Amino acid sequence: MKPSSDPLHEAESLYRGGRLAEAQAACERVLAAHPSLFRALHLAGLAALHGGNFPAAAGFFERAVTADPKNPSAHYNLANALMSLRRPAEAEARYATASALMPDGAPIHANRGAALAELNRFEEAIASHERALALKPDFYEALKNRGVALHAVGRFDDAVASYDRALKIDARDPMTFAQKGSALLAAKHYGAAAACFSDAFARQPDYAFRLQRLFARMSGCIWQDFDQEIRAIENVPAQGLKRTTPYPLLALTDAPAAQKALTVGHIAESAHGASALGPLAPRARSGKIRIGYFSADFHNHPVAHLLVEALECHDRNRFEVTAFSFGPKRKDDLRARLVNACDAFLDVRAVSDSDIAGRARDLGIDVAVDLGGYTANSRSGIFTHRAAPVQVNYLGYPGTLGTPVMDYLIADPVLVPAEARGFYTEKIVTLPHCYQPGDRKRAADTVTPPRETYGLPHDGLVFCAFHNSFKIAPPMFECWMNILRSVDNSVLWLRFEGDEPMTNLQREAGQRGIDPARLVFARHVPMAEHMARHRCADLFLDAYPYNAHSTTNDALWMGLPVVTLMGKAYAARVAASLLTAVGLPELITRSFEAYQTLAIDLARDPARLAGLREKLAAARATAPLFDTPSYTRHLEAAYAAMIERTDAGLAPDHISIAS
Repeated sequence: MKPSSDPLHEAESLYRGGRLAEAQAACERVLAAHPSLFRALHLAGLAALHGGNFPAAAGFFERAVTADPKNPSAHYNLANALMSLRRPAEAEARYATASALMPDGAPIHANRGAALAELNRFEEAIASHERALALKPDFYEALKNRGVALHAVGRFDDAVASYDRALKIDARDPMTFAQKGSALLAAKHYGAAAACFSDAFARQPDYAFRLQRLFARMSGCIWQDFDQEIRAIENVPAQGLKRTTPYPLLALTDAPAAQKALTVGHIAESAHGASALGPLAPRARSGKIRIGYFSADFHNHPVAHLLVEALECHDRNRFEVTAFSFGPKRKDDLRARLVNACDAFLDVRAVSDSDIAGRARDLGIDVAVDLGGYTANSRSGIFTHRAAPVQVNYLGYPGTLGTPVMDYLIADPVLVPAEARGFYTEKIVTLPHCYQPGDRKRAADTVTPPRETYGLPHDGLVFCAFHNSFKIAPPMFECWMNILRSVDNSVLWLRFEGDEPMTNLQREAGQRGIDPARLVFARHVPMAEHMARHRCADLFLDAYPYNAHSTTNDALWMGLPVVTLMGKAYAARVAASLLTAVGLPELITRSFEAYQTLAIDLARDPARLAGLREKLAAARATAPLFDTPSYTRHLEAAYAAMIERTDAGLAPDHISIAS
């Protein structure tokens, strides 16, 4: 048989047969004689790409683009290689070129949408996916990824509709059910969300889907199989969290060892390769210490409410403060205060994680402070690129981040006692009083509306529990119902989180012999009115194992005593930390029985309750919890100590700040 005259025939046969390394080698032999031969360059790139050698693939495709700049496939596949190398900005530009050369290429538009989403340019991502769907209405990946982008911009119902269209095409992928469940959860359709996570779990019995289902049920106060599910979570091996966030663990279990193990497992499974930025080069530091605060919550949000006055109190002779904001662009009074409190306020919503880290490096940020951790809309990926020589977990996430790139966690002696440091991958920086700042300027209406305004009885005792619904675990609710049963003419004032949890809580109360009418639900009101309505309550009942955090701070500021049950993990010790710093450690309990007894005793002793209110009124002027200028000096001392170690070439270590 006469041999083929095509020098690439062997390479193409090897490629079609899945022998990718051999195909690449065959192409390289051809390229040794014909270094600009487009077909050889493109085929070598495909073999390297599908073989997982992404740097080599990008190199071949870049040469292919040079050889034939008008070929859309070369630009498209170069973009695919760049996405695999975590270079989404460059990839998006190549997809744009490919789409201009081939406007009817649905995969090009869909993949460009994925790149735009990586860059947090979600509106453009949606438009790109919709161009793909206009060309190919049954394009499964475009439908699924459009759902992700719609969720990211808060269009939860539209996201669900996009997932539904995808699932009509292919109902095998558990991740599509899980993503639909996440959108339903964000839209507060809790039962439907739990059903989606069940569908995901049925297709792949993955721990992450089980965790998400339980969190959705807790958010809706749907408590079926609660004890069984909690046991399953606490006994799971440290793996399988790649598909979800560790955040729900904090609300479901007071087991810090399990929280750490599962978070570390999540990080190990989710970690990418080395940063495209490379190692952070050593640099000489002089002048002011540059602090970078990174958050999606620089607007009317609990984290911002806590932090704003501390930002205002920073010593500008010693510190320079930059905010990196990647949350929604809101126009509210708190946002204006935050902008004015910083030397620079950067809106980086549409910037990739690596580019945000690169900008922080260019600005010479010394300490990068993550205010979000694994909460909604956070960007923990920024810190994998090492945005600064020192990186700190602070305020917004009540637990370890489980990653070696985070150097320190800011705490206090109650929040993380010395014997508990092993539950955190970060080194612990212990402030002298309380880890949590506060805002003495927070607005509260001077006139308190009558109790009847909020559906509360004129007489009788009002227990207040303004918690997110996912924090209301059945044992805690049982305790609250026992308290109501023991205190005549009392009501429990809860935060309204939607009709579903309200109806379920009313039913649960009735099943325990408590008139559902004794549960009163607080609707959303403006912040100043919300603060003022605390005066309508007599005693705040904390939640366990996830305490009220900023909510405890607000209650104490408004003179409302708080009874807490202190646990083992960070999330279960916050209220105890605040009560210690405000001078009311007698309101800290360590068991359900003690918690219940204390709440009942206080309810039956008006004089004692009045005395606690008097102590809180005096504490406004004297307690460390409300001394924001002194708090800020301690926080600054912590930053300076971290930098001192870094400048001396020392590894991070535990730090204690003197009062």
